[in-house]
Amino acid sequence: MPVNVGGKPNPLALLGRTGSSSLNGNLVEMGDDLDAHSSSIKKMQMPRYWRVFNRHPGATFRIVTDRDEALALLDTMDAQQGERMERLGLKFFLSDDCCGKFYRNLVARGLEAGYVVISALTCDEAWLPRR
Repeated sequence: MPVNVGGKPNPLALLGRTGSSSLNGNLVEMGDDLDAHSSSIKKMQMPRYWRVFNRHPGATFRIVTDRDEALALLDTMDAQQGERMERLGLKFFLSDDCCGKFYRNLVARGLEAGYVVISALTCDEAWLPRR
């Protein structure tokens, strides 16, 4: 894990382990077509998951191209994940000053340049599960 990325601190390096990862990565090129993406990953459960999700009123999948909307989605994800981690009794650090700033800068610069993609699965708020 590099300590710096593009001359900026890498918040993932704060996890305490720098160096090579034992995990591999896989590039996923998705485009704008959810059906094409779903069929490309060849998992039998994906169509079922989509059918179940799609039953909720207002269910949509979209790729966000507007910078302000993408940053607002990050705020929403931070709030949702922060609440979840709190319920689990775990520390949530992705919205702290260092990590939060890193990801917001990455989205702000990368969305327009084309090296960052933000997607969203959403449905009408009344149908969101409450836990």
